[in-house]
Amino acid sequence: MGLSNRSFKYKYRLLDEKIYPLIAIPLFLTIIGLIYIMLMTTTYLTLNPQVIPEQELSLPIAFISFGAVYVVSSAITSYMIYNALHDHIFYSVTETILELSEKEELRIKYILNPEYTRSKLPSPVTALILTLLTGGIAFPVMIYLFEKRIRSHDAIESKIKGLKPYSQIDIENFLLDLILLVVTLGLWLGIWIWRAITIYNRHVKSKHLLLKTKEIPSPTPRPVLVIPLILLAVSALVFLSLMNIPVIPLPQLFIAFLMAYTAYVLRRKRLIYQVAALILLQYTILGSIGLVGFFAYNFYSPLLSAFEKLSESLSRDFPSLVLTIFQNNIHITILGLIPFIGPLITGYAIGNTAFLFGLIVYEKPPALSLFLMPHTFLEFLSYGLSVAIATRIPIEGRKLLPYALISIVVLFIGAVVESLLILMTG
Repeated sequence: MGLSNRSFKYKYRLLDEKIYPLIAIPLFLTIIGLIYIMLMTTTYLTLNPQVIPEQELSLPIAFISFGAVYVVSSAITSYMIYNALHDHIFYSVTETILELSEKEELRIKYILNPEYTRSKLPSPVTALILTLLTGGIAFPVMIYLFEKRIRSHDAIESKIKGLKPYSQIDIENFLLDLILLVVTLGLWLGIWIWRAITIYNRHVKSKHLLLKTKEIPSPTPRPVLVIPLILLAVSALVFLSLMNIPVIPLPQLFIAFLMAYTAYVLRRKRLIYQVAALILLQYTILGSIGLVGFFAYNFYSPLLSAFEKLSESLSRDFPSLVLTIFQNNIHITILGLIPFIGPLITGYAIGNTAFLFGLIVYEKPPALSLFLMPHTFLEFLSYGLSVAIATRIPIEGRKLLPYALISIVVLFIGAVVESLLILMTG
């Protein structure tokens, strides 16, 4: 006789798919308030130095106050969803054990899988504390881990029961969600939470309550998504720039996540294809974010003035110039080699460079020739190679060391070429 006759009371519960996504509203209002504060601060203290009138601050401060609502509600949500997930996994594993017949006991190995049980899963209290201590910044991470775990749990349980599992997600999905979060100024968080909770609820209904449900398509990361995302983001950023609304650091954050997303999506391809795609992406970034910088010139011209003063202070001695350029660029390449965070750092730095490039082109249109300069390609090759290596280190390890050295050598050659061009053009 099997184990299925043992009596056990299961307590499966569902999460509200309509209430939790509303957390995106206070986040959106907070971001709008912060942008408005940045605009007022820059306008009154930089362009026209004076004390900001209190009446000008009342509205943005009211918006920013919603940040407290977001932090508290996201912390409570983290606790609630992880509490439900912990309870669900406990009852789910217990149910599976009791349903196994004597002839199926070998399949118990699935139950010992950490992706199926509660091991390595943050506790509800841990999720709450992390969300509070980070001011809600960790909340997207909590949502990602919640959704990833319920999907992996569902896959193993479906294999045990002979049912169809939900599709899986990985870090590239997380990066894609972060990109959309930045582009929509936080509103995407509502869809993100809704998707995660709906996956949880449909797992409970289809695998435990035996109700018919529809599959929720996973946002499978595809490189082609990069094109509409860039067009959407650039259009929004250019519009903000034309309205004299400060956009920094939105372009840089967008590019940081975009660079990491593209690198991780292509990490299973051949290295040469991954690097080629990253080089093409960097040229696209130079043009698109450069366009944002171009239209933001009136607001950020002091930033260009500071850069020009720094450039004028550089030595015109060839060896010193090569060393200075190389030292400035090597930081990006070295930091780009760090697994997980390296692509983000490199993307942020390239976003900065592209934005500054747009400011320069506004004053000096011939600077557009930077697209055709050989040192531009060499630098992009070095950065692309370092970012690609960062995504492969956890898998290939020391085998990538020669490529890391090649990226540094390529960067040094780029510094030599750039120094020669600077001295030749005066």
